[in-house]
Amino acid sequence: MIVGGYAWLADRSILDAFVARFGANGALDLDFGSGGIAVLQRPAATEFQALALAADGAVVAGGRQFGSVFGQNQWLFARFTPQGVLDPSFGTAGLTLYDPGSGDDVVLDLTPTPAGIYVTGWTESLSLGLPVALFDDDGNLDSAFGTGGFAGLPGQSIQGAQRLGVQADGKVVVLGQTASFSPTFNYDLYLARYEGSRINEPIAIDIKPDSFPNSVNPYARGVVPVAILGSDTFDVADIDVTTLAFGPDGASPAHELTDSFTYNDHLQDVNLDGYMDLMTHYRTRDTGIFCGDESATLTGETQDGQPIEGSDSLVTVGCRGPRRPAIWMGDEEREAQTREGAVVNLERKR
Repeated sequence: MIVGGYAWLADRSILDAFVARFGANGALDLDFGSGGIAVLQRPAATEFQALALAADGAVVAGGRQFGSVFGQNQWLFARFTPQGVLDPSFGTAGLTLYDPGSGDDVVLDLTPTPAGIYVTGWTESLSLGLPVALFDDDGNLDSAFGTGGFAGLPGQSIQGAQRLGVQADGKVVVLGQTASFSPTFNYDLYLARYEGSRINEPIAIDIKPDSFPNSVNPYARGVVPVAILGSDTFDVADIDVTTLAFGPDGASPAHELTDSFTYNDHLQDVNLDGYMDLMTHYRTRDTGIFCGDESATLTGETQDGQPIEGSDSLVTVGCRGPRRPAIWMGDEEREAQTREGAVVNLERKR
């Protein structure tokens, strides 16, 4: 069991945030922090009001750091290792400070997920009611979530949310209150649900089925076959084929898979496991595969917008030094720039 809050230590004149861990017998866990307690001592006063256990056993804590001016506080986050030590890979030396706006700001709840850390709390100046923010595992605001990293209810009075939960489908539910001032001052209870940030669902692919190693000549003018493998948990019929992209340059399928006849011709049980697979092909020179590459990735989305991603190993052959594959333009062969930015050359095709 973990608990947290603030402490006023005898040798300190300000409040210090702390986290403590107790064993099943109710005694402090002496393997955590110092004597079972991890104290955060900073030049400014701090407190924790939200705690959560990450999947790896780390403790994620949120609260506030008090400002030098009364009522001017910042959101405070900390990540402790399972041993009760600040995690140096998170934020700056294990800490992140974020100021949603001027005023009294404090984190009241948070939930670590594979997509990142969802956070809600109190903020006085943000123009969104019931705000939710998403921070990545490094403690940085994820600007791809919502608008600049925040989601909320526009037009709601300046109040925060007290509780946050994440559903199995990734949607975020928050409970809080908003204040209205007309015709009379009043508090209202609100429950809101937001679309969460979806992480890529891993899928299995097979580059050049029935071939190993999977040899790819980056200079070849043909196609690279890639099988998207179905399983008992993934139906290839759910794929939005217009979103498929393969290789570093995101090549599109060489065939028109939106045509039902063409699509059906590309369905087969490649690995003979009883589940239908989708056979796709990509023009080699569109993939961006480079001499020395050891793997390639396919990305896309399902029909309901769930991102998917799969990778497989490969071996490049036919390479003539560290250069990009040639791009044929009429009767000319253009040597594309290498990844190191070499000069572009033109040479006649023989």
